[in-house]
Amino acid sequence: AVVVIGGCGYIGSRAVHLLCDHHPVWSVTELDIFYHGDVEKLPVGVDHVDMQDRDRLRAPLADVDVVA
Repeated sequence: AVVVIGGCGYIGSRAVHLLCDHHPVWSVTELDIFYHGDVEKLPVGVDHVDMQDRDRLRAPLADVDVVA
């Protein structure tokens, strides 16, 4: 599993796209506060989690292999 912090911004969304394009079997989750970012920029199938929601943060971080 891979977690991208700030995945809705310009650089983060490009990282998410590259990960999904080059490693389609990986589970990609993006964490953001959704202040400047746009969820619509991300590929279908990417899990979006608001970093301010502590209860939702626990599950995606439980089995993480990489944080970018």
